Amino acid sequence: MEKKNINLSSDIILFHSEGEEHLKKLILYDINYRVFDPVNDVVYNFFQFSRSIPKSLYKNLGVLVKSVWLLRNFKNLLRKIRAQIISDQLRDLNPKVVITFNDNSTVFHLVSEVCDDMLFLAIQNGGRYSWCASDALPDQDLKYNIDEYFCFGPQVERLFSKTGHNIKKYINCGSLLGGYFFSTILSSNIKINKKHDICLVSQWKQHIINADRLPKQWMRLGEAIIILTEYMARYASEYNKKVCVALRSNDPAEREFYDELFKKNCVFQESNRLSFSSYLAAADSNLIVALNSTMASETFGMGLKVLFVNPHDEKWLQPTTNDGVWYLSKPSYESFSMRVEGLLEMSQDEYLFNAEKEMKYVMSYDHNRPAHVIIRDRILEIIENVQ
Repeated sequence: MEKKNINLSSDIILFHSEGEEHLKKLILYDINYRVFDPVNDVVYNFFQFSRSIPKSLYKNLGVLVKSVWLLRNFKNLLRKIRAQIISDQLRDLNPKVVITFNDNSTVFHLVSEVCDDMLFLAIQNGGRYSWCASDALPDQDLKYNIDEYFCFGPQVERLFSKTGHNIKKYINCGSLLGGYFFSTILSSNIKINKKHDICLVSQWKQHIINADRLPKQWMRLGEAIIILTEYMARYASEYNKKVCVALRSNDPAEREFYDELFKKNCVFQESNRLSFSSYLAAADSNLIVALNSTMASETFGMGLKVLFVNPHDEKWLQPTTNDGVWYLSKPSYESFSMRVEGLLEMSQDEYLFNAEKEMKYVMSYDHNRPAHVIIRDRILEIIENVQ
């Protein structure tokens, strides 16, 4: 893909290339921007070291004097020195705003902390739950640092506010991709007669199933995926239900995993984020079932019927703040089966009556001003007003 890189400066710096296709399509389609990759685009030479390291050491004198000999503090100091080097090179590009779709990037937050003379905007691109605001951090001292955070909803704002993150302004606007789908695609693809009874949202990855190199809290995630899939496959077989598995990847091993547990009694939706294939499969199902999938949260916020299942009642896996018909914790197969049957029979209006308050708390969609419109308007405002 062609990138709008220029040699000297750019009004917009896209920090990390993740999500560039979506941002270019939805927000930056006629705006000059430059991608800055903190892995490949940073220059390390004598000049950069000589101008950046002394400034970083001066700013972190407290750490140097007090406890730099502690390994965690030494690692943090190195991270901050790198952030200073990156920030000095960003200043050379003279941007009016630095934006990222990689909102949980530690290096982005460290550079934002150093560059207090630039605007740093972050767009939430995935579920951010209790684990994300604490244990997922490389160090508890390395909090999020954002000038403006375009986040899913009040749930995220409350979580990061109470855990001490330095976020100056929250803009609760729902998901960027979900909002675009909701306001642009779903409205012309609503079907009364659904193609599938259930859409099972896959969260499969081989290393998760094998519990290989996972964070401590994730060690039972593979087991949770297996439990949910076994329950779903058994239910589909016993009650002759049509299940579509929305795949997470294009790895053949993922299909094989579900084919084995479903005994090939399911259909698949290939993963293609640019065509919103999984969203369309979810919208064409009477019920969406998932662990804590971001896409399930996005469709939940759209008003579709969703059931989140937490097989081991683990707090980090809970995608909503409150319990209700949309959430089932530590179920037996019998209680799972009863809940799924009840939701399949439940009308959309009844589900909305029960879940609408939680939907808005999790995902603050505005059909008239979805996230891509809000973010684009803000960027244009910055470009026009910042001299």
